[in-house]
Amino acid sequence: MSFLISKVRAAQAVACVFVSLFLSFSSLIAEGTEATHWGFGPLEMFPVESQIQLVCSLDANNDGLSDLIVSNPRKSELTLLLNQTGHEGANPEGNRQGWKNVNDGVNRLPPDSRFKTKSILIQSRPKALVAGALDQDGLPEIIFYDDRETLTVLWNGKEGAWSEKTAWRVTDGIPGLKSLMIRDLNMDALPDIALLCESRVSIFYNKGGRQFDQPRNIQIPSGVTSFEPVDVNQDHQLDLVFHVPNRKDGLYVCLRNATSFGNFIQVPSIPFAKVFWQHDTHHGKVQMLAISDHLDQILAYELGSRPSAKSDRKNGLRRSADDSLP
Repeated sequence: MSFLISKVRAAQAVACVFVSLFLSFSSLIAEGTEATHWGFGPLEMFPVESQIQLVCSLDANNDGLSDLIVSNPRKSELTLLLNQTGHEGANPEGNRQGWKNVNDGVNRLPPDSRFKTKSILIQSRPKALVAGALDQDGLPEIIFYDDRETLTVLWNGKEGAWSEKTAWRVTDGIPGLKSLMIRDLNMDALPDIALLCESRVSIFYNKGGRQFDQPRNIQIPSGVTSFEPVDVNQDHQLDLVFHVPNRKDGLYVCLRNATSFGNFIQVPSIPFAKVFWQHDTHHGKVQMLAISDHLDQILAYELGSRPSAKSDRKNGLRRSADDSLP
């Protein structure tokens, strides 16, 4: 079965998913009542612009509401959608009117019924985008890698100003939703920046006071398109896992020691198109959800030690429901 969806509606729908998630769960928490059923409310659709490719959520003004930052590759700007739910100046009339206009479970709301739109001029076109707090003021920064081969931090200033910035020249960064991250990779309580490049990962360690060390580069196998930090060996240090799509044994683990990241360990696996990692805090295991192009399944694995007949290395994947690999 296939659905014909225009680029405009597809881009708008991406933003609406974030809004629906936020409104459904935040309303339950705010009311302080115990929910007997979990689910999603009607989809909310707001007209923004066509060909949006990058979306991330943040609380830009520290008001407890989830805002959105979106990027259009045709424009040298970022669009900040400030959530004004419950704020003075919101448009409740338009909001109520929108809720009455329900068609196939979609509420087509006026653009000012939920968000206040603000443009941030950047004079480049982002290829990767994340948001998160990097200093101690409690406000999130915007970090992006652009078509000018520049990695930029836009510092969140007073009264919504984004004028101060820090930038580095990085010549071979990879575009995508999982090529740029903010995490405390050396466990010093300061969030760091990591950018995936064609032959390496560049890590910018945070020194505090809006200062960073010179980038530390980790050479990676060819073909890697995504990476994530997870505590693979349960030593309370964030390791790095890498994925080469649709390649046999295309998973790699880079363990962190006391001072830096060590050598790569190749994990035996079948070809996967996409992988998603998470840490199961209840069982203390690292889990991976994988999508395979030639199997009509979503596969769940645990990453852990296993005996190998070919070498003494004890690393591998184990199916959650079946010990044998398909």
